[in-house]
Amino acid sequence: MKDSILKSLFKLTLVLMTTYSMSSCDKQAAPKASSQALETSKAKQTINASQDLHHLFLDAARQSFEQLLNRAMVLSETVTHFTRQPTQKNLVSAQLAWKQTHDRYITTQLFRHIDLTHPQLDLSQSSPKVIHPIDIRLDQHPMIPGYLDAVAGYANSGLIYSELPISAEILNTEHQFSDTGYVAIGFHALKFMLDGDPAFDSPHSSRFASLTENKQNSSAPPRPEERRSRYLLLLVDMIIEDLKRLLLAWSSEDGFYTQTLLAMDQKQSERLILNALNLESASLSALKTESAAKANKASHLNRDSIASRTALLLSVLQQLSGTGYPVPDSLRAIIAQEEPEQTKP
Repeated sequence: MKDSILKSLFKLTLVLMTTYSMSSCDKQAAPKASSQALETSKAKQTINASQDLHHLFLDAARQSFEQLLNRAMVLSETVTHFTRQPTQKNLVSAQLAWKQTHDRYITTQLFRHIDLTHPQLDLSQSSPKVIHPIDIRLDQHPMIPGYLDAVAGYANSGLIYSELPISAEILNTEHQFSDTGYVAIGFHALKFMLDGDPAFDSPHSSRFASLTENKQNSSAPPRPEERRSRYLLLLVDMIIEDLKRLLLAWSSEDGFYTQTLLAMDQKQSERLILNALNLESASLSALKTESAAKANKASHLNRDSIASRTALLLSVLQQLSGTGYPVPDSLRAIIAQEEPEQTKP
């Protein structure tokens, strides 16, 4: 009887000791498991924040280049209308459309700050075929006006009075031919052709010919007035083709910038995007210190384009801050500085 009781007590003791031991192990393992869960949660938050940064930047780029292309299509319509009815009123409409399109192009500078070399759009070569980087094609300035058309003291100068055919191939070759001021394509060539030399007294619209379908298909050598009108149309067409290539590079899933940023190391791509944001901030700060007189004269310093660039940068930073991404202090300062400006009447 005593042996039976002793055996029962021994078994009970073993059970109690085992239960206590397991309980102690659970208590020791709990903090470790909790710590691992916290680290996993932080890692997921970091990944999500990085994804927010990438998607916000790429979405903003896509929207900006879409808006730019839409503006350019309006520009094309107004220029085409002017070449059919070259009145002063239609010329003013084309000049306004140029400004709105060019301002929108300048706004995309935020994304063009990205330190990635596109294999085609950034290619530069002189032979066997002349290829210009996309920004040199679209926005090279300043320019020598007499390279394109008549100016005061040189009544028959430039491409308009030459015997060269007005074609995309010829313009591409003549662009930057022997001087950076020799601008034959892009926004600034188009601007000069729309504005002309203010030294001439006659209305600038009178220096263009009305292009009917018959005239465009005529085999007769075109007069300078016709060459100006044809040149306008070709310039706009070339600008639109370049803008389509830019939009494709930024917006499609297999676009160069989209693929490259999403495929590279997360920290490296973050650095590239944050660097682009910082460069745009520094660039805008420098532009805002320019005098108002200079800003009104220079197409790249006008107040509208600066305001558009500032609004875009602020929008991206505000959205990024709203996702919980740890926006650097230097960029947070922009939000604090610009938000009161946006609320002013």
